[in-house]
Amino acid sequence: MVPKIKIALVLGMAVNGGTETLWLNYFKHMDKNKFEVDFLVENESKIINREVIEALGGKLIIIPSYKNPLYYMKIMQRIFKKKEYDIVHSNMNTLSLFTLKAAKKAGIKIRISHSHSTSNKKEWKRNILKSILKIFSRKYPTNCFACSELAGKYLFGKNYYESGKVTIINNAIDLNKFSFSSNYRYEIRNEFGIDKNTVLIGNIGRMLPQKNHIFLLKIIKEYIKLNSNVKLMILGDGPLKEKIVKKVVKLGLKNHVILVGTRVDAYKFYSAFDLFCLPSLYEGLPVVGIESQANGCPTLFSASITDEVGLNSNVQFESIDNKTDVWAADINDLIKKSRVENIKMEKYDIIEQTKRLERIYIQVMSDLKNNNKNVY
Repeated sequence: MVPKIKIALVLGMAVNGGTETLWLNYFKHMDKNKFEVDFLVENESKIINREVIEALGGKLIIIPSYKNPLYYMKIMQRIFKKKEYDIVHSNMNTLSLFTLKAAKKAGIKIRISHSHSTSNKKEWKRNILKSILKIFSRKYPTNCFACSELAGKYLFGKNYYESGKVTIINNAIDLNKFSFSSNYRYEIRNEFGIDKNTVLIGNIGRMLPQKNHIFLLKIIKEYIKLNSNVKLMILGDGPLKEKIVKKVVKLGLKNHVILVGTRVDAYKFYSAFDLFCLPSLYEGLPVVGIESQANGCPTLFSASITDEVGLNSNVQFESIDNKTDVWAADINDLIKKSRVENIKMEKYDIIEQTKRLERIYIQVMSDLKNNNKNVY
């Protein structure tokens, strides 16, 4: 019997966000006879899906916070040595430096750095630290992955990306799960008392600065001038929740904004939305954007998000530097469009992309034995 490939999937801080959801989707469809996967998440995580991970056949390992880098690397090195992984796959963007340095010291031969995000010039303090860490982005990984061209160039450099040394791993989803359902539309709208004539604008994401929720509220304030029969529904939680709640009141939007919180059935909400709006300051390639389009929902993205996410004619990009009245006009145009059907999204099909990921893992193992450095 061929031994299983043992993988340490390092997620860092688990907050029930896009990266954790992505890897749970991939792991759900992986061949458990070929792969053994441990999910490594930090002890300060808000939400840890232990039951889900274990039900799928995986293991959960709690690791210390990276905020004390020396202690973090010491413990990680100890874990890697004890577990004797074949592959350490780190999904911590610039912070993968600490994980993969520990993995190298522990003798792990295959070390993957996976870029899931970019940055925005407005977050200059964070960018200083990120710029320093990026210097070491190619020092410790043996393989470099990214969710998009933009994310790959951001972490590993434009020349390195264009040399063909970065593998794109698509943010794949269960396409059938997110397809439009009139039953879901009725169910969600009925739950929140939203009639069929109300324009419902949706947003799903952690309440973090990069998601730009305050700007979104200002957009809705402006859009009300064009159509007062509108509601904004935000799914998610996070450190900015209190600030967002206060802003809703300050802008006089209490009757127009619904803060849903975290939902395990978030996939149902896309069918209830008339438009999905994501004005993020930056993203790698947002999973929610793929989900929205799989549902056929008209979608308005910030132009700071890679245009790789635009998959159909019902998508529009707008600069976050433009005023809210421009965004409101975009919304007014987009909601007049019908839902798109039969979208070609094969490269985001979780079943097909899981098979591809498995082939990549197997190939890097083969290349290690043959001392090759191929790109997949």
